[in-house]
Amino acid sequence: MNKWYNKVEGELQLDAIDPDTFNPNNQAMVRGMEACGFKWKPLRRGQTHCEDCIHCLGGCPLGSKQGTNETFFKKAREEGCEIIANCDVDSVEFGSVGSDHTINLTLDGKKQQFKAPLIVFAAGTLGTTKILLNSNLKERLPAIGENFACHPQRLVFGEFEEDLHLFDGSFQAVASDD
Repeated sequence: MNKWYNKVEGELQLDAIDPDTFNPNNQAMVRGMEACGFKWKPLRRGQTHCEDCIHCLGGCPLGSKQGTNETFFKKAREEGCEIIANCDVDSVEFGSVGSDHTINLTLDGKKQQFKAPLIVFAAGTLGTTKILLNSNLKERLPAIGENFACHPQRLVFGEFEEDLHLFDGSFQAVASDD
């Protein structure tokens, strides 16, 4: 997968967060990791002109956060891709190489079919798996639905005498694989 991760990351502007900009929250995380003997590193962050307004948790109003809507969806539209959102894809009938595939979906409460020579699923881990399983591909692709893993982030709580200014600057800037 490294080849593909590198290809995707090559399309983005990812920079390590400068430790000199860590807020007290991230400084406390570093002190805690070091006290436990854990190695840590600054996270890389995809952004173009962030103002640290904390709205990124619900969608960046500035277009700074390099989510799919600001990067790959825009590029796909520019190259002629039709994006159908807010629908339930029931299943896909895959045609032979070079022919169209049929997408069976429910849009605005109506069952519909679309044909396309290329399909890109953007339904997340659970949604894409559901579509592929509903498309009767388990026999051809036996790994579908196996080896599920979630985001490896953990929440850490603590009481501190000083104010950590959690939402001033990068609220998540360090990581440890320990």
